[in-house]
Amino acid sequence: MFVKKINLYPLKTHQFRATFVRGIIKQKVPIAHIMKQFSHVSIEMTSYYLTLKEEEVKEIYSDMILGKDSKIAGLRAKEIKAKLNEQFRGKTEQEIDNIVSNLSKSMSFNPLPTGVCLYDFRRGNCSDGDGCFFYNCPNYITEVKFYPILKQELELMEKEMIRYKELGQQRSWERQYVKYKYLKPLVD
Repeated sequence: MFVKKINLYPLKTHQFRATFVRGIIKQKVPIAHIMKQFSHVSIEMTSYYLTLKEEEVKEIYSDMILGKDSKIAGLRAKEIKAKLNEQFRGKTEQEIDNIVSNLSKSMSFNPLPTGVCLYDFRRGNCSDGDGCFFYNCPNYITEVKFYPILKQELELMEKEMIRYKELGQQRSWERQYVKYKYLKPLVD
């Protein structure tokens, strides 16, 4: 008898990260939670693992942001919620689902660590390459699921502001305060 020697493929658990991340995103786990779990320091690191189709992203975020029971915040959240409530008034659950589905087909949902950007990039770049501080942006919407991450970010920001005061770094404190005054209402 002859025994053929076979080399086994050295399988590593890291190879399943993309599959796992995709699965938990589909279960509507906020990206910020995933970033923390996988020790990612940027959204780009997490998005490397994402291979979601545009329709999947729309399905996840349309229910979260546009759904009848969604609890959203952001500069235009009250306006969005008022318009949605007007559309939903007197409608059955099925009719509401159809409204949300039809709305989501015409919208862009760009995932962020603590919410979603509703800017339609078919109109060109939003910030002219200056970067985006989304808490003060009318296109940014967050939802109650992101609250723990927003709260943690606010606490870190407050500690950093205290440190800047102690070090006498007024300009750094002022820059941080500009961000703080937009983040604080989202957490409160």
